[in-house]
Formats: sequence, structure tokens, C-alpha cells
Amino acid sequence: MAIIGWPLALLGGFFSIVLQDRVPDWDVLVIFIYPVMLLILVRVLIARRARQWELILLHLLIAFSFLVVWYPVLNGYDFMKG
Repeated sequence: MAIIGWPLALLGGFFSIVLQDRVPDWDVLVIFIYPVMLLILVRVLIARRARQWELILLHLLIAFSFLVVWYPVLNGYDFMKG
């Protein structure tokens, strides 16, 4: 999720600004969840000692990213906005 999600989100935001001449409706900070997750994942994998707080933070960020993506979908997001 972290490896694939944030480059696509940044690319989509860039094209939204270029093609529509406006900033996307979603918060830019949500996009930066993905590089942070990737950084924490790398730190957890290369650590010699188990860092429990990083592992807990990683799982919380993964859960939050799924919540951010799926909450509008499950609440009847209108994909056909014109």
C-alpha cells in the first residue's frame, strides 16, 4: 500500500492541478501518510532491536490510510460528479 499508493496520489494531484487549474479537494497531508509508512517499514525491517512503538505506529497509519480511502466509498461517494 505504501509503495504503490503515494506515487499515484502525488501524480494524480499534479495532474489535477495542471489540467483543472485548481488544488485537489483532499488534504495534501493525507498523501504524505504513504511515504511515512514506507520510511517506518524500512526502519522496522533493518532494525537490530525490535522497536515496538514504530511497529504500532506503522499499523495505525495503515489502518488510518484504509479509513481515509474507504470512508467516502462506504458512505455513498458520488463518483459521477460533473
